[in-house]
Amino acid sequence: MTGFRSRFLLVVAATVFLATAAWAEGIFPVNDPGAGNWVFDQPSVVANGSLLHVAFVGNDVTGADNASLNTRLYYAAVNGGADFTNKATTRSQVLITPPVAIDNALFNNARHPQIALRSATELTILFQAIPVGDNTYKLFLAQVTIGNNAVTSQQVKEVLNPVSGRIPGNLIDPSFALLASDNSLRVAYTDNLTGYGNVYYARVGWDTAFLAGSSILLSSQPSSQGVRPLPRLRLDGYNNSNIIWAANNSTGGPTGIYYAMVQTVPPGAVDNIAIGATQVLSGGYRWGFPNVFLASASNVWILAADEPPTGSPGSDGSVGQAPLRGRPAKMASRGRSPPSRASVASRRASPGRPSAAAASPIR
Repeated sequence: MTGFRSRFLLVVAATVFLATAAWAEGIFPVNDPGAGNWVFDQPSVVANGSLLHVAFVGNDVTGADNASLNTRLYYAAVNGGADFTNKATTRSQVLITPPVAIDNALFNNARHPQIALRSATELTILFQAIPVGDNTYKLFLAQVTIGNNAVTSQQVKEVLNPVSGRIPGNLIDPSFALLASDNSLRVAYTDNLTGYGNVYYARVGWDTAFLAGSSILLSSQPSSQGVRPLPRLRLDGYNNSNIIWAANNSTGGPTGIYYAMVQTVPPGAVDNIAIGATQVLSGGYRWGFPNVFLASASNVWILAADEPPTGSPGSDGSVGQAPLRGRPAKMASRGRSPPSRASVASRRASPGRPSAAAASPIR
């Protein structure tokens, strides 16, 4: 991953058109400029009403271009209900909780945090980092408690197998959902130790950070592996884990998006693959950067982007549709995979940026 010198800004912009005039709302920095909180990697946000909880990573004491860069995990809270149209609004009215470094005594080089709301005062952050004394990425779980607009406690644990200890591999790009009924996280992640990424599913205790059972390989077909799958996971109303990822490559050739479903079934609440890896976007395009949204258990939307080849400055992008017909939960119970059909429409993309791909409903 290449570092970049940038500051994360909270941007809440609504453009108002009156005749030919237009203007945007206020923009305020969340992190402190020029010091130890310069952003290096992806911010993640979860809302509780108008209060926005933000997790991001920044460097410790040097700029992002410094060779000794060691990114840390930060938490901040933002007032999403502030009046951004008022020029008199100040940063102190927007920033409810200034950035707080989350303990990094166990790890270095935090990356790719994902944050979720456990309660009004408790937040869970899952991220990748390199354990002290190791040289490969592992998954870490942070529990943050807040009160009176301040962090009152924090705890960070490495995600471990309760029997064998440290999980082997180079574990990156986690995505998760909380499930209160069994105090766990449903997690999708990539292991790219061999240079090509395999996508896994795991259930993790949110207090212990222990695996519940074994990780499940989802990308069992060679065609479903990728150099950077970037898996994304969403729970549906039946607590099934809907997971999508990119089977991308570095050759410039076409790549696809894959979908799988994992169910938790009694007795013993065993996780099993209900729908195996199924390609849902193809059509000769380089699909990447996937995401998944659920309007309901029977209405799943998959988004991706048409990536330009490596080294390309960017050009026209494409919008893809891959509707999957049939209710996933019912089809899974019958041991069937949803049939897929892909279609593509052109869309103008900004130079250097792949266009957002259209979503595919799984009905």
